[in-house]
Amino acid sequence: MALLLVDNQGSTPESTILSVLPVVQSFMFAKNRIPNSVRQHIKDACCRYVFEHGYRYYDPEFKKHSEALAAEDTNIQSILPTLGSDDSPISSERLVEVHLRFTWYRRDTSPSVDVAQRTLDLAKSSGSDRYIAEALCALGRVYYQVSKYELAEQILLEA
Repeated sequence: MALLLVDNQGSTPESTILSVLPVVQSFMFAKNRIPNSVRQHIKDACCRYVFEHGYRYYDPEFKKHSEALAAEDTNIQSILPTLGSDDSPISSERLVEVHLRFTWYRRDTSPSVDVAQRTLDLAKSSGSDRYIAEALCALGRVYYQVSKYELAEQILLEA
């Protein structure tokens, strides 16, 4: 347990959050420390998890799904930037959709300009006008949430 942080947020085992210390994550993600098949399985599982729980605030299931994402937020944020960086079978379309779902979740719970900007960069690299527009919209809404109104207006106009 010395390599994990244990956060008991409630009385049930399901409410316990396990996180890997950042120094351990760095060590383990260094080349050849984790077999590629295991690394790919982790990335695929992360994509599925975000895709399955990425609901918007107006959905009746949002509270339940946002709690699930919140419990894994740190882990997701450490894995998402690595998606698509290798010979991943994850399609670029699916990759952008996963990032968009996570960006909207973060916008609805705890807005992050960095997460939204990374999603926009990925959407631009996909070349899809639809994804670029949605990522611009998400980034603009995040800027609005963090009271950067002029930036929000510029980006939303671009969307």
